[in-house]
Amino acid sequence: MKKLFTIVAAILAMAGVLTGCGADFDASGYVKACLDANVHGEYAAYAEITKTEESVIQSQHDEVIEQEMAMLDVFNIDDATKDKFRELFLTVYDSCKYEVGEAAKNDDGTFTVPVTVYKLKAFGNLAEDAQVYVQDYYEQEMEAGNDPSQDELYAKIVDYMYEKLSENVKKLEYGDPEVRNVKVEPTASNSRVYQIETNELQDLMYALTDAMEQ
Repeated sequence: MKKLFTIVAAILAMAGVLTGCGADFDASGYVKACLDANVHGEYAAYAEITKTEESVIQSQHDEVIEQEMAMLDVFNIDDATKDKFRELFLTVYDSCKYEVGEAAKNDDGTFTVPVTVYKLKAFGNLAEDAQVYVQDYYEQEMEAGNDPSQDELYAKIVDYMYEKLSENVKKLEYGDPEVRNVKVEPTASNSRVYQIETNELQDLMYALTDAMEQ
């Protein structure tokens, strides 16, 4: 299940922020715009900060989502089912909660931005439960004299995961608030272009849900 919910912060990693001078740079606004674009699909602020067309950012984001959805191909699902999962995963992201605090400028020219995350409890033990469910189904079918095909078993797993994840998202249950400090720093080539280290962004994205606990 980890690979089904690892939409890498592609937009975040692709562009820095070009400002007139370091003193004018809004590090908190940058971090919030990055998160809003990646998590909630709100591109306006990020487009303005990076001087990029919204359509370009959305296209990049959509492309990454499609790459993630392609991981479902292992289950031999049809396009209609994939579309259902796409909408569900977008709903999961839209349900994520975070608050971006005030940035502090450090002596070395970098910024530290506190981000409070509320981990969405949507996945739980979904992967393990799905395996138990399909194993029970298989054993019952065999006892009844049936021999379900691999595709039938895949279909059972997919249906189970979709229904359970849908139910969990509707509950909107969150973990206790956790503060993550995000470092925003000038690039090595241009002190007026700021960036967030990719792995740090990934960790922040992962902290928004319990998907990585699978």
